[in-house]
Amino acid sequence: MARRVQRSDVSACNRRRQALAWLRRTYPRPRLVQDGFASLGYPDLETACEQDRGFARMRAPNRAERRYLAVVEELVPERFPRVVPEDGLPAVRIIENAEAAWKGLSGNVAADDARLAGGDRVRYRQSFVALDRTLLVPGRFADALATYLHELAHVHGTDRSAAFSAALTDLIASAVREAGELVIARQRWLEAAGRAPPTGRTRARRKR
Repeated sequence: MARRVQRSDVSACNRRRQALAWLRRTYPRPRLVQDGFASLGYPDLETACEQDRGFARMRAPNRAERRYLAVVEELVPERFPRVVPEDGLPAVRIIENAEAAWKGLSGNVAADDARLAGGDRVRYRQSFVALDRTLLVPGRFADALATYLHELAHVHGTDRSAAFSAALTDLIASAVREAGELVIARQRWLEAAGRAPPTGRTRARRKR
């Protein structure tokens, strides 16, 4: 059963989208019914998703994960400024449950005065970005960076918005232009895993 969600309630909309993603990957797939079935004991969609651990459960990054995060937190402000807020990158949380429907998400709050570091206005402020723990391992630099950039781009809008789509296009163009820097960053990612001597480069600023 899916109760109506107000589009202005960003948190509720995010939970609904997570729950729908969980529903699509559940087999056999439960059937959604009208909220009038509540009197018959049918659970709502979000309750069923919660019971199946489909919502992301988040925690602070551990020491090893922070080493990987330092690589992308240095790279992004230098090479992808169109997703960097004026007050610094948001804190990163780790999605720890394997059952979670999403591998990345962000805490977005509409704000009239939200701006990028370069001064451009954007739609949302971000309280956090979350990445699945399976992304922060030696062989997944590209996946981790792509997911991180995707979530940061939500300062511009929701998944279906024109502003978000334009931001993704800009990020792809930046990735093509900065291909050489990405090779260097990937090497630093492997160094974070202990596979090569550290380079000693500095980290980017991040909100706490």
